[in-house]
Amino acid sequence: MKKGKYIDEVIGGILFPLGFERVQGGSDWEYKKEVINKKGETIILSVMIYKHRFADSVFMQLDSTAMGRGMKRLNEFPEYMNSDGSIYYENDDKFKDAVNEIGRVIKDYGIEWLEGALEPIIDDYYKEEDYRKIYLEHDQLADSFAERMNISIEDISLREAFKVVEKIIKNSTEKSFKEMVPLFLEMSSFLAKVNGKKKKYEWKLLEYEKKWICYLYIYNSVGKIEKISTVMDTMIVGWKCNESHLIEWLMGDFDLPPDGHQIISE
Repeated sequence: MKKGKYIDEVIGGILFPLGFERVQGGSDWEYKKEVINKKGETIILSVMIYKHRFADSVFMQLDSTAMGRGMKRLNEFPEYMNSDGSIYYENDDKFKDAVNEIGRVIKDYGIEWLEGALEPIIDDYYKEEDYRKIYLEHDQLADSFAERMNISIEDISLREAFKVVEKIIKNSTEKSFKEMVPLFLEMSSFLAKVNGKKKKYEWKLLEYEKKWICYLYIYNSVGKIEKISTVMDTMIVGWKCNESHLIEWLMGDFDLPPDGHQIISE
């Protein structure tokens, strides 16, 4: 039985009339659609059907690139909330039943979720120009922050740097996100440069689903990627939530063990 053809007949039959297109290549079946939302942003909606690597079962995943929307799996919809998110099959007929059932879930719940997932649910997030700025100017941003705070990057430890950042964020909860963005960029650059005294790093500007984002790549002593840090996002969450665990989260961004813990050598 040609399983992909049957998936296209059932799932494609639901999605093609709605403007979705089949993504070619790979072992999974994915359908995507580009939509302009009310903010003028290009949002990509996707539906993916994929098989379990080690069991005869199929999964469904819905996705939206709108900020904060993320993904929705089968076990997040009614009737499957107590399941592992997959539908099992024993033979070709049962496989067809599984695909038909996923099609029903998409029609009953999935399409409504996709239509509602066009708009972001997080109002405060970085724009492309922010990512480009930290990518191009991270050294200057770090030095500017250190100079203004009268801090020597060469002399301060990473743990001490975390405390500086934590204090500033806790004292800035009344400011607007627009006011905070330049500071977030400076402090992220500052922490990266302090950490860079011991570990090589680089800021990488990457295109993901037609959006540009910037991540901090940290390398180990032999030049392999040790961590892809989302320290910029940690700044936002710590500020918005006035989070008491901010330092612990920052330690996670740089793979630094909490106080009282030791790194076990390999």
